[in-house]
Amino acid sequence: FILFKRMVNVTEGMLAGQIRPVPDFFHESGAPWYLLVLMGYYLLVPLFYLLRHWRILVLAALSLACAASGYLPFLSDFLAMDRFFAFAVFFFLGYYIRKEDADRFFASPVRRIVQGAALLLGLGAVCLTYDFLQPYTLVVYGAAYGRFPEPVQPFCFLLALFWQAGATLFSLGLAASLPAVRIPLFTTLGQRTLQIYMLHRPIRDLWQYFGLAALVNARSAWSVAGLMMGSFLLTLVLGCGPIAVLFAWIRNLPQALA
Repeated sequence: FILFKRMVNVTEGMLAGQIRPVPDFFHESGAPWYLLVLMGYYLLVPLFYLLRHWRILVLAALSLACAASGYLPFLSDFLAMDRFFAFAVFFFLGYYIRKEDADRFFASPVRRIVQGAALLLGLGAVCLTYDFLQPYTLVVYGAAYGRFPEPVQPFCFLLALFWQAGATLFSLGLAASLPAVRIPLFTTLGQRTLQIYMLHRPIRDLWQYFGLAALVNARSAWSVAGLMMGSFLLTLVLGCGPIAVLFAWIRNLPQALA
């Protein structure tokens, strides 16, 4: 997190016109929020382990609490608390899913139903985002509800519950569609998502800084197709072996110095 924060402090500072000598490690709303929030989730794992026998009730209560958290007046980017509450239900849902639960799901006819529903949901999101869903997309970021237009705020709780259900359905549909065998390229990239996630952000900032983002028309099919192809090629570069070796060395550095 500290390395990531220092890295984006430079590129985000270039965009803002001033680079801070010392980043603000206590307030986070950019890409490093993910690592900061993960620290908190992992620290809570022992508590959720003790509650594992009531996991259905715990997840239901957590879902409601996460959906209601956006109304808290003090919720902000301090320690990325807005994201912490918004995404906690997904982390602990994954924590509570046992291998036998996953095996049972993948072997059942429900898998096909979930795949079809996820496909329809994905197509609906793609087709409706700009014409209908745009005012509500802040819910994806776990934003405090005060950032939404006033007419929308009373319905944000239901919107968050719908988003939780939709994101879970889409994730299950994607998981159900994955092959049971290793695919050399994609399996390798899937094991290196952290380095891709961390390194793409400063590149995106530089893309904006040099004015290249203005060349992309989000309503043009050719423009979007070109951007997707470029993103895929960038993923290949950022997921390459030498960078993976460097990240493994950094990840193991605390144990090596202990």
